[in-house]
Formats: sequence, C-alpha cells, structure tokens
Amino acid sequence: PAENAGLYKGLKELKELISSYQGLRENEARGPAIVNSIVSTAWTCNLDKDISDLPNLEGYDAKNDTAERRDDIVGKVYSQIMQIESRLLPCGLHTVGVPPTAEEAIATLVNIAQLDRPEDDIESLPRVIAASVGRDIN
Repeated sequence: PAENAGLYKGLKELKELISSYQGLRENEARGPAIVNSIVSTAWTCNLDKDISDLPNLEGYDAKNDTAERRDDIVGKVYSQIMQIESRLLPCGLHTVGVPPTAEEAIATLVNIAQLDRPEDDIESLPRVIAASVGRDIN
C-alpha cells in the first residue's frame, strides 16, 4: 500500500504563499513582495536543485520582473510542489497471503491513477479528465 507524501514545514509555507499569489488581482501591489518570499522560501527548501532557472536569491527583486516572468516563476515552483506532494510513499508492509483492506486497495489505485506513464503511453486520470473538458492539466 502507498499514500501521498504530502508537504511539511517550509513546503507547506511555500504552497500557502503560492495560494496568496494566485488569489491576487492583476496589478495588485503585493505581487512582487509575495514572489520575493516565494523565491526566498524555495531556496530555503533547496528547490533550486530541481528548478533550474529559479532566480538567484542574491540581488533578485520581483519588482524588476514583468508580470509574465513572475507568473512563470510561481508556476514552476507550484509545479515542483505538486510533484513533491503527490509522490507515493509506502505506508506499511504487505504480508504475503493477507489481502490489503478495501481502504488500502482504493488508496493505492487512486494514487496509481494519478500518475502519467509516458513509457507505456498512458495518461493520468486527472489529465484525461482535464482533456475531456477542453483544459490542459499543466
């Protein structure tokens, strides 16, 4: 059986900052300050190793970036957060000859359905659902 890894400490804070940024209206003055906090927290959480073009913490000020560039930065950090949050972790040992409980089986199947499997040309269930209503999950 497996379950989603979830988020902890700085990563939870980062997700909350991203939610704050997403809730802003266009041209709201707080946007650059929130992006500065997102970049700073992303560096603190070592996401610079996973996001190759994360702005350098030294000397970065989101006020000097365009709104599109700020949106791009936040989008890349959000994508990485979603990948981390949805990683599967084992949540127990399987005992040979003892079937999983219904809850364990359902949780495992739901988690498997959320994964893209490009090597087998299989799209995740959320991607298929988004496509069915004309949206791109990315």
